[in-house]
Amino acid sequence: MRKNYHLLKQLSPQPPPMFMGDPLKLNLAAVALVRATNIFPVMDKNGSVFFDTGINGERPKEKGFRNSVHFALNHHVQANNGGDWADAPYVIIAGFEETHRPIQEKMSKAGLADRTMEGIHLGAFNPLDTWFCLGYDAKLELPHAAVVAPQSHDTRTSHTWPKLNDNELFKIEGNRTTYKRTNYTTNDFLSVMEKSAAFMGLLSYNGIEEKTVHEIANLARQETGFKLNTVLRQAGYGSEAIAVLNGILRYQIKDLATIHTMEAKGYPFMRTSGHNWQGVSIDSAEDKTIDKTAHELGAIFGAERYHRHTPYSDLEDSINGLIADTPRDGPARLNGVVTAPNGIQYTHAMRIESALNNRKIDESTRIAALQFLKDRYNVCWDWEDVEGKYRAKLLGPPASAPSLPHNISRHIKGNPAPSA
Repeated sequence: MRKNYHLLKQLSPQPPPMFMGDPLKLNLAAVALVRATNIFPVMDKNGSVFFDTGINGERPKEKGFRNSVHFALNHHVQANNGGDWADAPYVIIAGFEETHRPIQEKMSKAGLADRTMEGIHLGAFNPLDTWFCLGYDAKLELPHAAVVAPQSHDTRTSHTWPKLNDNELFKIEGNRTTYKRTNYTTNDFLSVMEKSAAFMGLLSYNGIEEKTVHEIANLARQETGFKLNTVLRQAGYGSEAIAVLNGILRYQIKDLATIHTMEAKGYPFMRTSGHNWQGVSIDSAEDKTIDKTAHELGAIFGAERYHRHTPYSDLEDSINGLIADTPRDGPARLNGVVTAPNGIQYTHAMRIESALNNRKIDESTRIAALQFLKDRYNVCWDWEDVEGKYRAKLLGPPASAPSLPHNISRHIKGNPAPSA
């Protein structure tokens, strides 16, 4: 039997606290992974959602190299260096513990030194940017994930989705939520104004004065149930102001749908402001607890490090710099000279080699980068441990490369077999 959101709220317990105990501990059972995306997610019949790496998923091979999949914790993804995800139509919500535990168990059995192309590792754990680094062929599974999707989306699946009634902004049925994304009415405007604490602030931030908002609200009350855009045009509002208002409504309705879906699954919503996570300020007891938890989970980086400030980003930038400097379908300009902001000149090959050799880069990521370069440019790399330091070597096209005895080369598809 289908349940609507109101029934779910009556049956669902209050979300658990995020922090508990003395000494303070982060309650991992309360932590939700939240990802906004422009692409309808890959789902299976058991309710799992799967993400490829950025190499094979949302950022196809032609566009660049990225082997990390990113999430916010317990809130809608904010704009960041990776893009502005406010208008991405789909949101995926899954339990962190349920997602990470199988990865951790697999890693503990295999051993950290035995990560292969399929390896998955927790890159960083923090509220604003929790990310997993994946091997070239890896898929990250989010078990029993909830998907928030617009009413008019193309599911490309046989799944049925909740159908909205005229005055509903969103509807939750199990792990599927539908929200209204277009054709707003005056009733929708009044409903969002009533339910969203952030609505007035967003309108003001986007140049719509409070006086104007109240004028629109009065119009909406007089013209209940009519198309909002029609009422606004007849009242003399221009197309730019109408477009801004529709964009804010779209974001706020999706945000409300995301929050309520999260709470229906038993996860608390944690509002963010700048770098604060529901009042958790830098160096507070809660912040230190998050950082301690990150290291206990085996994350490469703790709460203080965002992807943009890590060697993983340096590796991506070095490879994507080569892509930007190489004509489409042309040979890689590995020896193309690059001038850094400080005036130092180097080649793409030198920059990639330097990034690969950073000891913070895990093995599955190195393999993913090497496989990407080989597939795209038909070049083969290898590296060896010389006196405790990695030394990368560019070996040229695979056809002319010698047999590679080193432990990494055997993982690269199409490489010659290791010599005896």
